[in-house]
Amino acid sequence: MAELQLGENHEKRSVPLPDLSAERVFPRLFPVRARVAPAFRWRLLEEFGPDSFTEQEDGWLLFSFSFADEENALRWILSFCGGAELLEPAACREKLAALGRHLQQQYGK
Repeated sequence: MAELQLGENHEKRSVPLPDLSAERVFPRLFPVRARVAPAFRWRLLEEFGPDSFTEQEDGWLLFSFSFADEENALRWILSFCGGAELLEPAACREKLAALGRHLQQQYGK
């Protein structure tokens, strides 16, 4: 390819850039609410900004955000290793509970 030669010159043309905005690439279609331990405040600030949570009277953080899908939301909540509790949606709470039972069976021997 380094020595490729074309027989004729081609005119450059402008091509519109695709919409690569975060909303377009990662649409926020799956809303969640979670209770997050105060020790993870830095993480919420860094990943989602100060408007993503409110501090509760007990110091815990009430987080609200929408993820691209359920799988990303569940992986995110699990990454806190118990430092966050998913409040909504209820169906995801049930999936996390089932996963916990499975892990208990697998590793609780």
